[in-house]
Amino acid sequence: MKKKDKKRAAEEQAAVTDDAAPSVSYATPAQHAAFFDSLIDLVPRKYYLEPDEPLLNLKHMKKAEKQAAKRQLKEEYRKNKRAKMDPSLPQTTQEWQRLREERQRTGAAGAQAEGADAEAAAAELDEGGGSRQAVPPRLQLSETNPATLDELRQRLQDRVQTMREKRKADDRQSGAKSAKAWRKNAVGKGAKQKAAAPATDAEPAEQAQAQTSSQAPGTPPQADQISFGRLHVPPDAAKLLKQKKKKKPTKKQLLEAARKAQPPAPGSQEAWDKALKKAKGVKIYDDKSRLNRDVKREQRQKKKRARQWKERNSKQRAEQKAQQTKRKDNLSARTETKMQNRRNKREAKLMRPGFEGRRSTFIS
Repeated sequence: MKKKDKKRAAEEQAAVTDDAAPSVSYATPAQHAAFFDSLIDLVPRKYYLEPDEPLLNLKHMKKAEKQAAKRQLKEEYRKNKRAKMDPSLPQTTQEWQRLREERQRTGAAGAQAEGADAEAAAAELDEGGGSRQAVPPRLQLSETNPATLDELRQRLQDRVQTMREKRKADDRQSGAKSAKAWRKNAVGKGAKQKAAAPATDAEPAEQAQAQTSSQAPGTPPQADQISFGRLHVPPDAAKLLKQKKKKKPTKKQLLEAARKAQPPAPGSQEAWDKALKKAKGVKIYDDKSRLNRDVKREQRQKKKRARQWKERNSKQRAEQKAQQTKRKDNLSARTETKMQNRRNKREAKLMRPGFEGRRSTFIS
């Protein structure tokens, strides 16, 4: 009986423990997929999905193309930023991925339909007995009307005008016009002066012209037959040509002239030497007041330097003495601390129970 009771009690205890234990629930594949989808939504779209268009490399572009590409990128960035706030457009990464897949499917279906239409048209041509020819590509004409000849001319004129303004062609042209007018005025004045000149000036020119005409055209002109044009010579030109230009005497010539002159008296030999030195350009220091002033200045400088030297020496001695005394004090303090440390160590060794140290009298 006791064994049966023990067995029943054990079974009841096991049933109680099974009811109390929590039930283990396993996640389904759909829940796992939803979890991973939620992780995908955490990744931004520009990092998870490939861009719709390839990235532009602005490095090897021309300046105009680069600026146009930059403007286009700014405009697209502005549009995308505005589209983020549009509730009708997809917001999560998964929604954008589904939208792209649908577009790819529709694009592939359209391409297949176009291919089937082309094949059907080719089959009809073959059945009708016509020769199969390649279909030429269609030209994509712009919807706007082409520019007329007047419009093209107007554009050309505007372009030329802008280029002229950039290089300041009008200013240069006006400057050239003013220079041309000035030259014309100067030439007119010269012609008037020539016309007002006396008729005697024209005779030599007529004679020279007659001589040149009488000479053979193939022979070169001789040296004595060369004639010049009209020359305006002042009336006193002959006197000026006869006169020679006076040259300024050099220092050497002045010194030679001074030596050749009559020597001075014996009392003025010093003055003569001074005069020669001055002529050579040598400075002469003979002013007594200036010399006395220079001597006094030198003496003052010597005294000042001697005083400064004494002050410097006394300062150096005082600093040296202070350093020596400080060193002596430091050394004495150092030896005193060493001796004190030794005493303290010795006292610490002797202070033990039963060994109190030396005594002047006997212990017992």
